[in-house]
Amino acid sequence: MKKLPEEINTRKFILKQYARKNKYAIFEKWLKEKYVVCRAKGDPPEGDVLIGFEVIQIRRKKAYELFGKQYPAKEAYPSNEEWGLYGFTYNSFRNANFKFRELTGYEKLGVRQRRGECIQSKVVEKYG
Repeated sequence: MKKLPEEINTRKFILKQYARKNKYAIFEKWLKEKYVVCRAKGDPPEGDVLIGFEVIQIRRKKAYELFGKQYPAKEAYPSNEEWGLYGFTYNSFRNANFKFRELTGYEKLGVRQRRGECIQSKVVEKYG
């Protein structure tokens, strides 16, 4: 299976993979220099501008044939129709990282452990 590239170029954007774990990834979303109309305070005077982050669940596409041409199985970015279900856009790295950790199970594990400890301690106090 062909892997999702670490850098994806579109007409207006450059997406650079920041982190990946199993089927989830965080990409930095850069606006290409020729599309930058104005710059925020602190942005470099020239060059591409970081405008946000995208957290995705990497999609898997099966091999197929179209008009007699074979296309191999591959990993893919979520489509526009899948956005909001398999892809999320954030303005800050903090929020993107939180979603990434939630999807990869880091936060879920912590919440379960904390809830378990709280429930257990309440039971001991009440029925101790």
